[in-house]
Amino acid sequence: MHIMAQRFNSKFEAVLLGQRLRAARKSNGYTLTSLAEIVGVHHSQISRIERGEMETVNTNLQKLCKYLGVPYGAYFVPLLTPTLGQRVDQLMLSAPENEGALRMLVEALEALMAKT
Repeated sequence: MHIMAQRFNSKFEAVLLGQRLRAARKSNGYTLTSLAEIVGVHHSQISRIERGEMETVNTNLQKLCKYLGVPYGAYFVPLLTPTLGQRVDQLMLSAPENEGALRMLVEALEALMAKT
């Protein structure tokens, strides 16, 4: 699957995919350097990807996901405008102390939607 020119659904999604890639790399016994040599991606780029420091898809990310067997298609969206869910994810990531208020907001919105 080739998904160039797409963005992550949210920063949270980029971080989540990075964590899954790091876990897969370590569970297979690879260091950053050893994996870099195998897939042809510089170790510093792999490190950036694992930390969720990317906004768009690139071939290096695709190579890593494919080699480590980590699915990635669901993490991306071709849209430029974030959805309400993405905005809530961004708020949770940037201000986790507001989780209670965000939960109440989501519950209120769900109640309103149930009435329509």
